[in-house]
Amino acid sequence: MEENTERDEVYEQFMQDLQAKKKRRVKSTIKEVIMVVIVLGVIGFVVWFLTDPEASEKVSLRKEKEPVAYADIPFTTKDVSSMEFAIAGKVMTFPCTTTDLYDAGYSMNESDAKIMLGKPASLMIDGYKAYETAICKMEARDFKGEFDVSVINTGTKETAAVNCPIQTIWSDEQFMLCNGLSQASTYEEILAAMGKPDEEKEISSMKDLYYEYKTNIGTCTIIFSFRGTYTGMEGKTCDRIRLTRD
Repeated sequence: MEENTERDEVYEQFMQDLQAKKKRRVKSTIKEVIMVVIVLGVIGFVVWFLTDPEASEKVSLRKEKEPVAYADIPFTTKDVSSMEFAIAGKVMTFPCTTTDLYDAGYSMNESDAKIMLGKPASLMIDGYKAYETAICKMEARDFKGEFDVSVINTGTKETAAVNCPIQTIWSDEQFMLCNGLSQASTYEEILAAMGKPDEEKEISSMKDLYYEYKTNIGTCTIIFSFRGTYTGMEGKTCDRIRLTRD
């Protein structure tokens, strides 16, 4: 009897070990299947992203912002000498600050914001202060849109780019001057609205129209840039608008 009981216990232990081994095998198989599905999913996503030209638009969390109609922008004047302009429908006056742009929905690119500009006293050239500048990217926080600004350190201490005054702003598709001109404006429309430029430069296949205005902070300039001018200017829309100050 004892021998039979011992044999039964051994057999029962054997069956328990066998069941445990089967469960481990099933769990291992399930894990392997899950990993294969994940890997195939990642591969499929990468292939789709690389082959579908609209894939990056589809996976982006930021949505397109509808252009704001000129008539809906609350400008206080149509006189461009005021240096009033709008980005994404938010009105401000140039020169503006990074705070103004933040209120309009934009933030400075994180890495650019950390750029440190040297203090003018440490940049003396031939007895004159050489102000240090940097070009930084502004990115929309809640919608698709970006543009570049150049900042300048005129202070007495080394300063992070995000805290420096803005020297120049390059417009994006949400940009508009107070007289209704934008990057969608043609060469003829710009001349009709702005008149003869104070200066006109043509370098290689690029033409720039300069309009200068005296303000309480010095001379500010609006520059309309056209590329590929060798094909003629008729009906050509502006490639870039810059607002800059001396």
